[in-house]
Amino acid sequence: MKKSWESTEIDFINTIKSTSMSKSYKIPLLWAFYNNGNIKLKIDEDDIYNAFNEFYKKEENAKDLENQKSTQNYKNWGKKEYIKLAKDNPIKHLADKTSKYFYKENDLFCISEILEPYIHQKEFIEEFKDTIQSLENRYFKRETNKIKESDNKYMALKDLIASFEENYNENNTKDEKLRQEFINKFPIDKLSTLELERYALGKQPDNLCWWLEYNTVPLGSIKGGNALKFKIYYSNKDNKWIYPSEFSNVEDAWIEMRKSICDFIENFKTGKYELLNSYSLISSMNMFKTKLLYMYFPKKLLPVYSLNHIQKLLSYFGCSDEEIKDLNIVEANMKLKEVQDRSVEFKSWDGLKFMRFLYSYVFPTFDKEENINDEDKVEVDEEIIVTDIINKVSAYIKNQGYNYTYNQLSNLYLSLKTKPFTILAGISGTGKSKIIRLLADAIKADYTLISVRPDWNDATDLIGYKNLDDKFIKGQLTKAILKAQQNKNKPHLICLDEMNLARVEYYLSDYLSIIESRKKVGQNIITDNIVQYQEDNENISLHIPDNLYLIGTVNMDDTTFQFSRKVLDRANTIEFSDVDLDNLFFEVNEKVESLNVSNDFLKTTYLKTMDIEEEYRDYAKEVNKTIIEINEILKKSQKQFAYRVRDEMLFYLVENKKANLLHEDIALDYQIMQKILPVISGSEESVYQVLIDLLNFVCDTNTIDSIEEATNYLKETKVRYENSANKIIYMLKGYQNDGYVSYWY
Repeated sequence: MKKSWESTEIDFINTIKSTSMSKSYKIPLLWAFYNNGNIKLKIDEDDIYNAFNEFYKKEENAKDLENQKSTQNYKNWGKKEYIKLAKDNPIKHLADKTSKYFYKENDLFCISEILEPYIHQKEFIEEFKDTIQSLENRYFKRETNKIKESDNKYMALKDLIASFEENYNENNTKDEKLRQEFINKFPIDKLSTLELERYALGKQPDNLCWWLEYNTVPLGSIKGGNALKFKIYYSNKDNKWIYPSEFSNVEDAWIEMRKSICDFIENFKTGKYELLNSYSLISSMNMFKTKLLYMYFPKKLLPVYSLNHIQKLLSYFGCSDEEIKDLNIVEANMKLKEVQDRSVEFKSWDGLKFMRFLYSYVFPTFDKEENINDEDKVEVDEEIIVTDIINKVSAYIKNQGYNYTYNQLSNLYLSLKTKPFTILAGISGTGKSKIIRLLADAIKADYTLISVRPDWNDATDLIGYKNLDDKFIKGQLTKAILKAQQNKNKPHLICLDEMNLARVEYYLSDYLSIIESRKKVGQNIITDNIVQYQEDNENISLHIPDNLYLIGTVNMDDTTFQFSRKVLDRANTIEFSDVDLDNLFFEVNEKVESLNVSNDFLKTTYLKTMDIEEEYRDYAKEVNKTIIEINEILKKSQKQFAYRVRDEMLFYLVENKKANLLHEDIALDYQIMQKILPVISGSEESVYQVLIDLLNFVCDTNTIDSIEEATNYLKETKVRYENSANKIIYMLKGYQNDGYVSYWY
């Protein structure tokens, strides 16, 4: 391969490599241009037919044809059928989407003449061939034994290596001296007696956490977030130790933390890799524990500490999603080390050199493939510190002249994290729509406003419809889905404004059903198709992407439609009714910048209870006892819920536990308000009694039998679930005054 490539060559090859393929049809078309090494800029129908016929004669290539009714008879096809397949699919797509290089000329399909200077050059011919072969290997998921040019996803890996070698200043002595200095300060055989102050940030300098995060950055960075990622630290601001809440004192927490660290290192040292998944206090501390292992075992691991980054790199080097998806951070790191060790190009390098090449030369190519513009680049941090982000979002919103409490923002975050469908309810003018826009601005998410009209009685305005010319006219939700799919690492918030002006069950029924079909495929969460249509003779199928969040606003009055249980069971219904009219002016800090936050911040973690990590399952079991107790009360009036509501309450509470956002009582109070009370309505006496029983439950008493007693009790006693108690009293007053219970008015 020649040492230096011109930009036109590089861009053309990259264009082919980054082309999307839902079917294999582009591959034989490109082989027709390749023409056994005598590249043609113009191919006719005979060229296309011969290439398609030859390609699909091989049974292993014909799966796409076998699996579709319209092409199942391909073995009997002649020139006419193959030409139609090519014209309706890859020719149309390449001519429309990559017109810079591909175009139609009568019955010919052509590559731009700007490539004429290169098509006879040996290096370009080889690279073109390798690129097509790479597409074929990737599409059919064919295994390869080592890194080859034909397996590389991006252009000129060898050129990248050559460029890196020219510019790399190796300084092994300095790097190793720094690592040895760490080992001398924290000998591996002395960790079992390491004192708390020598581990934690905050009390004294020169501690282990400080060394890993700040003093050994050349050996791989774990900077970002705050001290919470180390579980235990000393807060000079609050003048106290911060440690996990399940411990009664910091000494007990440190004893357990130190044991977890030592057991983890011992299991790795002795090759008991299956035990690395065992629950411990450091289970979620991926970056910390991987860098710690690297410092002691640099021959076995690489100085790459983000699981997200490692997964992307493994995919780049040809590993399938199936191989990657279940690997923990250490297993993934070791697999990337295997990639290095079996590669002719990299096996002579040390881990630091390989790491620096990956971050300096390989990662920059990812942005190009994913079509991320410089202004849209999104920071991806393995250990997202949620409390930090919420506080920064709060500061940003306040700086814009609006004031939402920390609890309100935390609750909105947890609701979206639990499920990407949330309802904001309240009287008009309380800022329901505004908070969605402000949140989107604060985290640099995309934002779409869809205003519901009273005459919506089906999904045509949201999903779309066919006009009289049989052309599909995209609805507003379909357009938002297409936009969200363009950058899947960026959240996309949709505000469905005044969603109950029309009957939600009529116009949103497709979404409500499809959102329940979510499943994990590799690192992505996908749904069944929500819309299918034809555009330019190409069949388009869209599912709901995992970076799309639908937030509806609802005015709580008698001029709008109420919700059915089908809607309420699927969402957290957050009430915005409390207003502080005295709060005219409040202190605004200096200008606060918005954040670059990846979709991982909001992306759902759990789809089923088995997804909950081992370390949080005991907590989930305890919380579930309370949920069951609430459900037993609801059964008295046939208002009980089933698995969906139970699971989503658990997911909300576990996410809160992990992020340490809200006090557990406040979090459960929100869940009673948002998942339990909105569905309770009716005029039966049994409904009244259920509310009385719930009121006793949330007040942690059994002495309340009337509204008056409840009102007096709340005046005199601080109750655990105060918001729920006040709301229940409000609902009871509705029964007392109007003979009907409703959450809504």
